[in-house]
Amino acid sequence: MRQPTQQPKRREFKPLQDGRIQRVQVFLMEDLLAAVDTDTDPSFAKARVRAKKPNGDLEITTREITIVNRCEEISVDSGRYAKAEWIDGEWQLYVADCPAQSQSMMSMSMSMGGGGEMSSGAPPPPGGP
Repeated sequence: MRQPTQQPKRREFKPLQDGRIQRVQVFLMEDLLAAVDTDTDPSFAKARVRAKKPNGDLEITTREITIVNRCEEISVDSGRYAKAEWIDGEWQLYVADCPAQSQSMMSMSMSMGGGGEMSSGAPPPPGGP
């Protein structure tokens, strides 16, 4: 008597440890602020992984990961589309869809006494303040 074919078990999601690149598309559930210090004080935010549906559209899954931001000049608002890559044991941001003056950057500036104005360290544009 023929045995029914067993369905392969769905692999639990674990980033590969064999050196291959692991990347995911995500929906940021929290503001991802800029790091205070790249080496010693990164920022963190929860994100939900996006998966492609059979029709090609993306959907937000229930799988949640923590994104680590080591960039001192980049912040991303919650609710934004982003991509993360597994690097040295953590999910690090490598792409984000955000406007030049994101709310999280302005919030960070206000909390640091900046009055809500973004400062990139660059001189103001011609005709600017």
